Amino acid sequence: MEGWTYGPYRKAEDLPSALLDKVRRMAKQSMETWNGETKELRAAPLAIGRLAEIKAPALAIVGDLDMPNILEIVGLLEKDLPNFEKVTIPGVAHMVNLEKPQEFDKAVLGFLKKTYGH
Repeated sequence: MEGWTYGPYRKAEDLPSALLDKVRRMAKQSMETWNGETKELRAAPLAIGRLAEIKAPALAIVGDLDMPNILEIVGLLEKDLPNFEKVTIPGVAHMVNLEKPQEFDKAVLGFLKKTYGH
């Protein structure tokens, strides 16, 4: 909950209770349907070393209050993906689409229009 909602820079009481309740329900459902037998598969060689090979356009939308490791991962993508765009939404953590849906939608639609002309 902490990483997904308020991140390392805010407290739960800084957010609307409806948002916290929604994320709790999502997390509960995810845990209830989790299959412990599922195995993680890793690409060989690791994809992180092959990002420059990816030619497809990519978009990352991040909140400036997200967990530092998430921002670091996005920084790696920004550095190594050739057709990459990053949009940073101020004042939110990981759940950008739930905290600021209009800004999220604007970023996605702008990227799609610029990329695909629609």
